[in-house]
Amino acid sequence: MQILNILVRTKAGKSEFSGFDPVKNAYRVSVKASPEHGEANLEVVKVLHREFKLPVRIMSGFKSKEKKVQIG
Repeated sequence: MQILNILVRTKAGKSEFSGFDPVKNAYRVSVKASPEHGEANLEVVKVLHREFKLPVRIMSGFKSKEKKVQIG
């Protein structure tokens, strides 16, 4: 089990894992969904699950672009 810092970009052209940002010390994730009604959060979980092949859970930052997620 690992806790990761995530920076989310909503309303992107496509949903994808964009890699690590050493300046912000966080992984970047772009999602097509808008940040309304938790749609972007759900898509963040799907993108990270697809990338890491492990269960993903948002720990904090439900209404923020900066999130802490638990992997595994």
